[in-house]
Amino acid sequence: EIAAARRGYCDKDFYELLAERRQLKKSSKQPYLKRALGEGTLRQIVQLRELQERINVFQQRLHVLSEGEREELRELLEEREKIRQKKATAKLMDEVGQLRSEGGEAEPASSEVVSVPRETSQLRGGS
Repeated sequence: EIAAARRGYCDKDFYELLAERRQLKKSSKQPYLKRALGEGTLRQIVQLRELQERINVFQQRLHVLSEGEREELRELLEEREKIRQKKATAKLMDEVGQLRSEGGEAEPASSEVVSVPRETSQLRGGS
């Protein structure tokens, strides 16, 4: 059940999930105990933000990318996916899914990074 819920928001980045978890926890009636994020988690968040910014730049210019830039974009997308597969990300996705299933309502997390669909089929067709 939780795994199925994961697929519905797997296009969100780690820090967007953190923001949603925070909103869901605040909206629940239970007391919310803040816990510090581990150094590895923080590093992962920063890494994902930087990756997503670079991906966004490439995707805004998708129609004029050179073959080398397309290859770099493919590598960035793969790297982003590897980070998302890490245990901390998976645990966070599960926790957000659990909070959602308990009926918490999250306010949309405002983000400076545009959410990008995970489809890369338009990239693979080229030359």
